[in-house]
Amino acid sequence: MNHLLKCASALAIMALFTLLAASLAPAAHAQCLSGLFGSKDNDSAANQGPPCTFNSECDEGWSCVENVCLSPEATAERQAQAPTTQGDASDTALPSQAPYDGGADRVCGQNRRCRIERLKEEQRARRHLDIARQRLQTRQQAEAILARRKEDIHRVDKPWLVGFTARFLGPGMLVGRSFLGGHLRAEATALFVDNYLYYQPDDPSLGSIDGNQSFILGTAQATYLPSSRWFSPYISAGFSMGTGDFYSYSGGGSSDTQVKYHLVTAAVGFEAQFKIGLNARLGVTHGRVLYNQVSYAPGAYDRQARDNLRAYMNSDGLFSFDFTLGWAF
Repeated sequence: MNHLLKCASALAIMALFTLLAASLAPAAHAQCLSGLFGSKDNDSAANQGPPCTFNSECDEGWSCVENVCLSPEATAERQAQAPTTQGDASDTALPSQAPYDGGADRVCGQNRRCRIERLKEEQRARRHLDIARQRLQTRQQAEAILARRKEDIHRVDKPWLVGFTARFLGPGMLVGRSFLGGHLRAEATALFVDNYLYYQPDDPSLGSIDGNQSFILGTAQATYLPSSRWFSPYISAGFSMGTGDFYSYSGGGSSDTQVKYHLVTAAVGFEAQFKIGLNARLGVTHGRVLYNQVSYAPGAYDRQARDNLRAYMNSDGLFSFDFTLGWAF
């Protein structure tokens, strides 16, 4: 009986020893292989570098993948493990290679955020370019429309005007040039005054004036036309100067004297300018004498004749119709 117990105890001890040796064998085998070839964790740590954003932050030959520097072996292993669909999607989403920075592969590597930012920048650049093109096209269309409209506006298409003008004082010539889209015209006129006049003032003590005056009255004036179309009202204002002869019949005799005038004039009416170039104006004009003088010898002045001529010009002489017939080109 004792012999059987001893045998059972020996068998139990041998079984425990066998189990202990079997549990320690894999660890020893792994330690042995690790000592010979190195562990997988050590390889993974050796193939990874510091955090990064661009490839330039990694060592030479390494790539920045998902904000971590990886060796060429780790990069190849990562690409091999990536799903095929993901690889296809990344290929289709790649932006165009920019020649100035080497493209997304060189700048961003496998950094998705960098590639997305590059794609956004390219899209913004395309939008800005499209906006600039649209603005250029709109400007060209507007210029074409304005050019066609300019041809339709006769006052703009034909800015120069030369014509014949007439008033109670006498006939004359007119030359003008339009500005500001046909709304303003600078004009110069010359009236050839040669008229007989008889004027009796309201005050009998001043006497009367009876004679003939002849001179050239030059006027510089500006004419405003509210409409640039073929038919428009107008208003004019100008300054006139004239010097000439006055022949008096008063007192039963005659004497040659010199007259001089400085005037301001204004006119209102309507004007039409046709497509062929014909221009016609009809209105009413009036003015005032700023300064006048009558002299029958150097230093000898006739004040009564001066006052009578001023009264005549202010009341009757400068009140007249304003007629012009000319040609625009």
